[in-house]
Amino acid sequence: MTAWLLHAMDVYDKHGLHSAIAVLTDVASFAQAQQTAGLTLEEVERVLTTFITGLSGRPLKLESAETIYTDTETLFLPMRLNCFAQREDHFRLYKAMAVHLWAQTRFGTWQRSLNQVLSRFPQPEKACQMFHLLERIRLDACLARELPGMYREMTHLLETVGETRWPVGWEAIIEQLSRPTATVQQSYELLSKVYARELPTPLCYQGILWPDRVAEVMALRLAREKELFRIALAQLTHEHHEKLTPERCHSEETLPRVTTQKVPDEFQPNGFTFELNLDGQPIVPPANMKSVMASIIQD
Repeated sequence: MTAWLLHAMDVYDKHGLHSAIAVLTDVASFAQAQQTAGLTLEEVERVLTTFITGLSGRPLKLESAETIYTDTETLFLPMRLNCFAQREDHFRLYKAMAVHLWAQTRFGTWQRSLNQVLSRFPQPEKACQMFHLLERIRLDACLARELPGMYREMTHLLETVGETRWPVGWEAIIEQLSRPTATVQQSYELLSKVYARELPTPLCYQGILWPDRVAEVMALRLAREKELFRIALAQLTHEHHEKLTPERCHSEETLPRVTTQKVPDEFQPNGFTFELNLDGQPIVPPANMKSVMASIIQD
């Protein structure tokens, strides 16, 4: 009873009254869950958050939900897993879900408007699921290169549940999407070719794509970060202008000019980043400006 009340109070603190009432009402499910080897997100949230924070890219939050998906700022995972005999397997599944969602945000799944593409197909929902399969193949290949240890854990997880990572008959497509140079553009180009095929069963960590939620969150973020970048840029040029002598400071010819230059960067998923130049000279932006730039480039 103590665990039930504490859990209800914690849910209230994090998600509000409605969610807490649902916990208090469904006593039987909570009691049954306490007697199994299941695992709750609450139990592993701190470890998972630390793990995801250690990965590159935009900081991401964790929240519980009935569906596994991301809106590009939050990873939504099940409140509880109870499908294995061992708690370690439940933790491995939580990690696999979180890493797959992180990979979507890091390796460019959402760099184009998915809704616009899906509207061209007779069955947009099927097209969305097929696109997710293509992206899952590409993202798994990215994880094999970037996080080989985690990729091995995910392989072990699939063996435990008896799922096959690669669909039979998709060898040529898998080869294309597994290349280091493959981007989301390849998935879009292949979508029309595979749309008529039978849709393979999604893997246990795959979840769903929710393009409507992503479009809403991204629109707000792009507007916010555009303004933050503009303010940081103005502050940077102002500080540079103040360093000039009084005579030069009042001359329009000495007003600092900021330009950007695209430069190769093998450590970035897209293979490039941007360099800021102030009056033709490369400059290192301050930390707050650098994080905004990184997020903009990621989108």
